Amino acid sequence: MDWSRVPTLAIPEDDGVWEYRPGAPVPAVAERTVPLPPKRDFFEKINGSAINSAAMQGVVSYVLDRPGEGDSDSRLVTWDMRAGHVLGTFSRPGKWAVLALDDEGGKVLVRSDEFGFGKQNLLELWVLRDGECVPIASWRPHPEAWAGNGDLKWAAFLDAETFATCSGGGNLVLWNAADCRPLVQVTIQSGCIPALSEDRAWLAFAVGDRLCLLDTAQREITAARSFPRKPDAPFFAFDASGRKLACADRSGVMIWDLTDGRVEAEFAPAGIPVGGPIAMPDEDFVLLHRRTLVSVRTQVNVWEYTGTEAAETLGGVTFLITGGMNGPGVVVAAKLPHESARQALEKALTQPDLFVFRKGVSVRLDVSAIPPAEQARVRDALTKKLAAQDIRVVPDAPVTVAAGVDPPKHKEVSYHMHGDYKVTEHAAWVRIRYESQDLWQSRGTNIPLFVILKKGENLEGVLRERSKRPDYSFFENVTLPQYLQKPQGNAPGRPTAIRTLGVSQIAAGGNL
Repeated sequence: MDWSRVPTLAIPEDDGVWEYRPGAPVPAVAERTVPLPPKRDFFEKINGSAINSAAMQGVVSYVLDRPGEGDSDSRLVTWDMRAGHVLGTFSRPGKWAVLALDDEGGKVLVRSDEFGFGKQNLLELWVLRDGECVPIASWRPHPEAWAGNGDLKWAAFLDAETFATCSGGGNLVLWNAADCRPLVQVTIQSGCIPALSEDRAWLAFAVGDRLCLLDTAQREITAARSFPRKPDAPFFAFDASGRKLACADRSGVMIWDLTDGRVEAEFAPAGIPVGGPIAMPDEDFVLLHRRTLVSVRTQVNVWEYTGTEAAETLGGVTFLITGGMNGPGVVVAAKLPHESARQALEKALTQPDLFVFRKGVSVRLDVSAIPPAEQARVRDALTKKLAAQDIRVVPDAPVTVAAGVDPPKHKEVSYHMHGDYKVTEHAAWVRIRYESQDLWQSRGTNIPLFVILKKGENLEGVLRERSKRPDYSFFENVTLPQYLQKPQGNAPGRPTAIRTLGVSQIAAGGNL
């Protein structure tokens, strides 16, 4: 493709540009459990899922790849959200992962699913017919500056005539569904996974250090606002109303109120690696990594849904998907949090001894791992952070807030379109400890993931200057949790690294 002939969307330069209107809600979705065909054997895995609000259908893809065998094959299973039953099973040789389902429920977008960078860059449009997947178009939709840069990370049908795709390198493209011709493009942040609102009127993504909202009908970015901090490989998700937007990156979670473009919450959930998929099943809850439910208001890790291999949300209902092994798989459609999870949270908030870190407690502050010349600055910054949460610093307390800087580490980093550079990384961290156990940690680095050069600057000079010392502003900007739960040790089905109030196993019975 000659990408120079594909129009590029303009990014508003002014943070005051905010024209956004939540759309109409999607039709009500029933909470129905849908049995899925069992996996064929141990080596068959679920590798993708998609839903479509116009078709009111869903699809899940499986790939069967036995070790030592050259052949592999994929199959797709579609289901009806209203009726709550499987519509059909379709197969095709090779390794493929589903990305999107069209408005009629008869076509899907899939990508190649081989292992390794640069091997997930092939996009195909299939017709599902008579138990088979029939390709009607096949192409590599994104330019590749380096291996893996054109790998497909996300796709969705915006309406019956248009779909969008996004690459790992940050190439977001809107396509004509009839002839697979690119209509417009925009360069977004590398590693960003966009989100489409449930009414499909808006597309959210990051461009540099700014949140952008694209009006999909007008094909124009009508709202843009700076992030409170630069996001690192952000994932986005709208809530059902379209009034809230969640963003998860490797540093934490941000919740935007889209009615006025304001960040209303920012936090780092305790014990959960937050970089990765996020959903917003309720305006006060986020679902991280398709399995861990966290309260936005209290920042408590509420519930873990184990066994989930894929998840989708629509109309306030979350579809938790798992494949069966010796029996059927299942799509559990439920409003989250379910009743047991809500009751557990309400009860927990009335039990102060459940939390070792919360408003009103006292902590010890340890900055001994900070170079002496900077200890006073870091101590003052963290004391102010703690005071803002009504937490006192005392010489002796069971909870310790520790801050430090790791020894310098020489490494090589790559910047898209600029090449490789040798840098010296100084990692900074804050940890909250209880009885010699780390309950929570946040880390920062002096080496930026992306650089916006000012007039007269060059990338090599900026990185050379940043390599000289740690970035102590990290301690002034770190977001501390509101609550940390007391360690409870091992519990059946619950890893100690993720502490939740309860756990449910997603299985064929469909009960939470």
